[in-house]
Amino acid sequence: MSVSTNAKFYNNTVKNNYFRKGFINIDEDELSSGNFEIYDSVIANNTGEYGPAVYIGYMAKLTGSRFNSTNTLYIGNRATKYGGAIYSMGPYNNIYVNFTDSTFIDNHALLGDIIHSYSRESLPYFSNLKELEAIAGAITTNPTKLLLDKESITKISLYSGDMIPSNIASNLYDDYGRRMYLIIR
Repeated sequence: MSVSTNAKFYNNTVKNNYFRKGFINIDEDELSSGNFEIYDSVIANNTGEYGPAVYIGYMAKLTGSRFNSTNTLYIGNRATKYGGAIYSMGPYNNIYVNFTDSTFIDNHALLGDIIHSYSRESLPYFSNLKELEAIAGAITTNPTKLLLDKESITKISLYSGDMIPSNIASNLYDDYGRRMYLIIR
């Protein structure tokens, strides 16, 4: 069974809540879809693991789902993992997710203080993207590059059944060239 929601929010405040995966949650892999519009609202001081304000998981290339945020303030939201305000993990989210004239203040997460996205190419539309990209740590993506450290070996030959040497040192980087840190628990 799928859940499809159509909702429009005008002049609303969503404040001081816990949403594990967003106040707005669209993820077609989890059978959650719909059309959401937020206008002239405030989403403040919410917490969660992933994008406590907006969680956009997978959206199919030919989806019927949409999300639009216009003139909305996202302030003081906190994610314990990814996307202080927004988490966006689908390769087609750039087509169906829009943030127009929205403001982001004091949102924080382990990765992506404003948004953590699948890739730079699939990043949702932001009317103020250049401004947001200029803020250190505001936008992060999944890792896209693995670069060997200068001190690491530079050439490896392996045969079937061989073990990868343990003295390889490398770092992961996202689409913005930012070094990613792994957290092992």
